[in-house]
Amino acid sequence: LAWPGLAHFLEHLLFLGTERFPAGQGLMAYVQSHGGQVNARTSERTTDYFFELSPLAFAGGLERLSDMLAHPRMNLDDQQREREVLHAEFVAWSQDPAAQQQLALFEGLSERHPLRGFHAGNRDSLPLEQPEFQQALQDFHQRYYQTGQMTLSLAGPQSLGELRVMAEAFGNAIAQGEKVPQQLPVPLTTTLNPSYQQAGERRLDLLFALEALPDSSREALEFLCHWLNAEKPGGLLADLREHERAEKLKAEMLYQFAGQALLHIQFTL
Repeated sequence: LAWPGLAHFLEHLLFLGTERFPAGQGLMAYVQSHGGQVNARTSERTTDYFFELSPLAFAGGLERLSDMLAHPRMNLDDQQREREVLHAEFVAWSQDPAAQQQLALFEGLSERHPLRGFHAGNRDSLPLEQPEFQQALQDFHQRYYQTGQMTLSLAGPQSLGELRVMAEAFGNAIAQGEKVPQQLPVPLTTTLNPSYQQAGERRLDLLFALEALPDSSREALEFLCHWLNAEKPGGLLADLREHERAEKLKAEMLYQFAGQALLHIQFTL
């Protein structure tokens, strides 16, 4: 909370190269040179790194990913440049109507909940010159970029044995550690009503704040969203179209953690 955007800033820094793989040889350059895809995203609870490559180039990509997660350089010159990139992202985000509309969906939630927090980071929230910030950056990397805090998912045409060998090599390159217990969040809402709605021109958003869900709720909610989004005859969307009440419907989970979930159903009227 003292350094809003620190996790997002660290995500950016990790792409700037390591001693073993400088930026020109790092994951992003490697994936692009092999015609693949690469991306990353920091949200309220996780940072996700993703890449897709042909089977022949896949092991090289995984090797670069593990090295950048384990050995970021984080020198001050790189930080200065990347903070400006982050600030430019923040300015563009703050002026993007779609992004602001997404942010507005959380206005019915408790102000103390992480979903209402500022996670993007900008020039003002990341004081690089302060020793306390540099220590916090190092501490955050050491605390969370370790095996207890990571989940690796591999998918491809390779055999299970080949994938297991690559996964073990990846794990051996990462610092060993235990899962860090995270503080349980405050309730999603401060009112007795667990749902709210927002209406705009030709748009209706319904939001349902769910608490104390069982462990199996993730699959159940994905199942619910799948069938709400289905356009097959007899479904909700087909009925809404038949009665000329809505053209489109999109159901998705905006947040899930520790028995909490926020379900969003958007109607284009």
